[in-house]
Amino acid sequence: MEEWFITSNTSKEIKTEKKAFPVYNQKLAGFLMMSGYRLMGMEENKKYQGKNVFYFMESQKIRESIQIYFGNRR
Repeated sequence: MEEWFITSNTSKEIKTEKKAFPVYNQKLAGFLMMSGYRLMGMEENKKYQGKNVFYFMESQKIRESIQIYFGNRR
């Protein structure tokens, strides 16, 4: 699997890279978008034809939201 990185430029022209977090479940991706997380990219899943991979910005907060989605946290 190839790795995705989100690159941004600051006012000082310094490039920063943050790792993208892949999500393979379409309903989870929808939940995250409805919760305010921005979809950074999407591509076809190379392993499973007809499926997609959704990319969000990696953060501890998104991991907590995923735990809430699966009912492991409140």
